[in-house]
Amino acid sequence: MEQALVDSYNLAVEKARSANATTYAWIVIALLALFALRNLSYTRGVKLPEAPIVGAKYWWEPRFITKYRYNTNGWQIIHDGYTKYKDSPFTVVRPESIVTVLPKKYVHELRNVPESKLYSFRALSDDLVGRYSGIDIMLGSDLNFHAVQNKLTPRIGALGAVVQEELDFAMEQDFPKCKGKWVKADFNTVILRIVSRITLRTFVGKPLCRNEELLRLNCQIVEQIFTTMVIMRLFPLFLHPLIARLLPPYWRIRRVKARIVAIVAPMIRDRRRLQSASDESAEKPEDVIQWMMELAKGDESDAENIATRYIYAVLGSLFSVSGAIKDTLYEISARPGYAASLREEIGAALAEDGGWRKGTPGKLPKLDSFMREVQRVNPPGAIGFKRVVLTPLTLSDGLRLPKNTYICVPTTSHLDTDVASPGSFDGYRYLPSTRSLFHRPHHFTATSPSHLHFGHGRYACPGRFFAAAEIKAVVARIVMGYDMKFPDKQGRPRNLTILEISYQDPKARVMVKERSEMLRS
Repeated sequence: MEQALVDSYNLAVEKARSANATTYAWIVIALLALFALRNLSYTRGVKLPEAPIVGAKYWWEPRFITKYRYNTNGWQIIHDGYTKYKDSPFTVVRPESIVTVLPKKYVHELRNVPESKLYSFRALSDDLVGRYSGIDIMLGSDLNFHAVQNKLTPRIGALGAVVQEELDFAMEQDFPKCKGKWVKADFNTVILRIVSRITLRTFVGKPLCRNEELLRLNCQIVEQIFTTMVIMRLFPLFLHPLIARLLPPYWRIRRVKARIVAIVAPMIRDRRRLQSASDESAEKPEDVIQWMMELAKGDESDAENIATRYIYAVLGSLFSVSGAIKDTLYEISARPGYAASLREEIGAALAEDGGWRKGTPGKLPKLDSFMREVQRVNPPGAIGFKRVVLTPLTLSDGLRLPKNTYICVPTTSHLDTDVASPGSFDGYRYLPSTRSLFHRPHHFTATSPSHLHFGHGRYACPGRFFAAAEIKAVVARIVMGYDMKFPDKQGRPRNLTILEISYQDPKARVMVKERSEMLRS
């Protein structure tokens, strides 16, 4: 009897332990589930109470589904939000962040707010997953901005001969040989290599700009950063540390970056040694690396630091300039009626100047207008004027922007209301009534609340003037030297979109044939 009581007691204790273990297990599972849901819903940014969320198909739709719909439908979501809330803010939820989309009416008020309050590069770094792409090295420093704004831009005219020389070399090396025959060309590769060569010449000068490994690495890092950024932004922030380490492109960025620094940093050190041993009046190289060396302060002066900054300084040029050139050439190929008119204008300017000279780009108003219309119809992104609020702001109408709010303005062409027939393409829409060469409000580089592809205000892209001159030089060379058309029964390839980004179809091809009269500088 006593033994039976002991056995019953032990059995009861065991059952209690088992029940407690089961209870504890469920508690742990519940806590883990809550933690996962919390992190799944955690995003960067702040939602304004007066900015409704757009993008959901159903009122009962879980937030995480709305976030992931943005991956493939971001442009449509922004368009729908603008259509519904045209003159008031609305919210777009992305897998990794919350974005407040403001109407254009706020641009003028915000355009000159200092970076200490509204930080544009923080928004860019967040979008490019700066911690993993490496672009966050640019945060808190204006070295690249000042090198381009204060050194490169004033020398655009003087650098014209350098650009033409490198363009001659690039066309010979990279453009398809098509004399007397039609050849299928991959502009995605060809144009990127041409732009990369010109960029290298402008940034590091001779002889390093002719280093084929550096050219290849420049092109590679653009692709790897873009791929890493797109993939990582498909996932919530809490997964980024894990996703990054599973991504081959992330590791390629690290390897390519290390190799570029290993090539460029020794040149910087060699220049410093030579310049320290030379007279102050000795001639110095005229390139962006040299100007960065002269402007750098503190830790920025380190050769490896400057070499790393170089990588991200050229990133925008390689992606945006090559994209603008491809879009312009695609539109000319799709609309051959413009080619003859543009050739006439380019030819007249070359005859007047005796070749491509300092003032030639300013004598091409038709090409300038065409480029601006191409950018209007094919915007590189669905949002522009991107900023992160660093200190709380209250706008003139009482709208409050809390700290860490990510703000932007829609930039898709079909949203324009300040041009006639915005749904149609008019290459000479921005052609001035008189041939004014300066201070034209509709110049390709001019910014406004309706043209935000270069930003607007005090912190608009400082490299846009050199970019415009480079685009004109490359487009003029190809238009004057080659006939272009799309393969039989194929029209202009539509640009592809993911998230808020637009890019040219990597499968697109153009037929090219050398003309009897080639453009020579």
